[in-house]
Amino acid sequence: MAEDHIPIDPTLAHAVVLAGYGYVNGASHFLVRNSWGLRWGWAGYAWFSETYLTRRFAGAFVIQHGASDDV
Repeated sequence: MAEDHIPIDPTLAHAVVLAGYGYVNGASHFLVRNSWGLRWGWAGYAWFSETYLTRRFAGAFVIQHGASDDV
């Protein structure tokens, strides 16, 4: 999909979860879980290129599984 032509609309900003990572046609992609319900994408999930997300992300949080309580 050609993603460079898709305009950025700040009124559509909301939170999503990055649920996976992989390669599609040799380019890095993230599996995104959206909050718009199961009728969006593939049962609420979609693959987006790293380029697409990098241009649109305002911020991110990382939760490490098994993180120590001494943080």
